[in-house]
Parts: sequence; C-alpha cells; structure tokens
Amino acid sequence: MTSPDHALPPVGPPGTDAAAPGGPTGDLRPLPTQRVEVWTLRPEDLTQEEARREHGHLMSEAEQARYQRFHGDRLRHDFLMARALVRRTLSRYADVQPEEWRFEIGSHGKPSVAATHRSPLRFNLSHTRGLIACAVRAEEEVGLDVETRARRNDITRIADRFFSAEEVRALRALPAGEHPARFFTYWALKEAYIKARGLGLAIPLGAFTFHVEGPGPIGIRFDERITRDPGGWRFHHRWATDVHSLAVATPRATDALEVHVHPLERLLGRD
Repeated sequence: MTSPDHALPPVGPPGTDAAAPGGPTGDLRPLPTQRVEVWTLRPEDLTQEEARREHGHLMSEAEQARYQRFHGDRLRHDFLMARALVRRTLSRYADVQPEEWRFEIGSHGKPSVAATHRSPLRFNLSHTRGLIACAVRAEEEVGLDVETRARRNDITRIADRFFSAEEVRALRALPAGEHPARFFTYWALKEAYIKARGLGLAIPLGAFTFHVEGPGPIGIRFDERITRDPGGWRFHHRWATDVHSLAVATPRATDALEVHVHPLERLLGRD
C-alpha cells in the first residue's frame, strides 16, 4: 500500500445517510438461492465531493485509514465508491444499516460478511477503469470480475503465458478484430472462477479451460491439477457496457441459475 501524500479530513458527517431502496427502512429484496444479483456503477457518475458527502461516513476506521493512504484523487474516489456499493448493496437484502456491516478477510484475501452478522449473504466486488460491480448470492459463494477491453495490452502474448493451450488455439483461430472480445471474455471468466474459489492465484489460470462457443451454457474443463467436478459450477458472461466484460462464477446449487444485472445511474444515499 502506498503512503499518504497528504492527510485528509474524515469524510462525510455521520447521520446524513438515508436508506437505499430496499434497505433497512424499506422492503427487503428477495434473494432466492438460484439467483445472483449484480449491481454496477460508473464511479464518474458522482463527483468526488458528492461521493464524500453521501458515502464517506459509511466506511469503517480501517477503510478510512486505507482511503487516506491512497495516492491520487481517482484512486481514493474509486475505493470509496466501491466500499459504498458493497455496503449499500448488502443492505438491500438484510435489515442492517450500510455503515454497520463488518467484514472478514480469508487467508487468500477474499472478503466476506463477518460471522457475527450470521448472514447467509455472500458477495464479491470487482472494479476496473470506468466500472465497479458487486455480486450477491444467498448461501453459496460467488465470484465476479469486470474487465475493460480499452486496456492496451499485448493480448496474444498474455494469452500464451496464462491461458490453456486449447483457449489459445480458439483465440488465434478467430479473426484478429475479434481477439480483444474473446480475450477479455476468457480473462473475466477465469478471474471470476478463482475468486469464487477464494484461493487467488494458487490456482494456475492455465489449469482450466472455458468453452464459450455456441448458444448453450458456458462450459469448463479442468486438467489434472484441479480435482473438482466441472459440472458443479455455473458461469455467466455479458458485456456490461460496450467496453466492459462482466463474468460471474458460482457453485452449482440448481440448474436454473439466474443472473440479474442492475446498472445504477447514480449511487446516492437517497436513491
């Protein structure tokens, strides 16, 4: 973590937050176990001043300390918007005020709702330039990733290094103009899977292969380094915007997995 470039005052006065829709003072949203709900926002939809006023007070002391240590206004802004999205999203499904949520960090860095809440909610957060997203599911783990294809990378070189041989062949078989879309589809799915497992890069990205061709469900195949049943997983991919690839991975609890994506135009305490 970088050191602070200058000290900032505490952000957001307490007591100014109004409940998000479906939050503690309204009707809670139902969340059946076969459904994953994803909420997305564009961080630039709020100015830094608006974000600090509306959401700054939601952060815990530890989050406030992390916020202070970021170099640069954009990094601080994105961090605050991400923390606000997680807290307000969870409060759509539970009778808990956004600022009251507490979190635990797993041994490989995956955050979860603290056991003291005794909540069935599982969540995962992802952000890239221009988009932040939070996925929620009841009872079962969920992994989420968003990527922007606006990034300038040597995608074939990265694919050769990290993808399975079968994925590399499928990528290279496409016309060159289709390489970025396929690359960021694979990359988002791979990140979503390892995030759902909660093991980080302890799982080699080349140890599993995605099959995304055709109209059927997205398939996955494991090599000998992964002993789990590939049929025990469900995946979802879409382009959340023209340039943002979004993928969800979750253990199979039912064949009828539903993924609902909700773009937020603005994330305000009163919205």
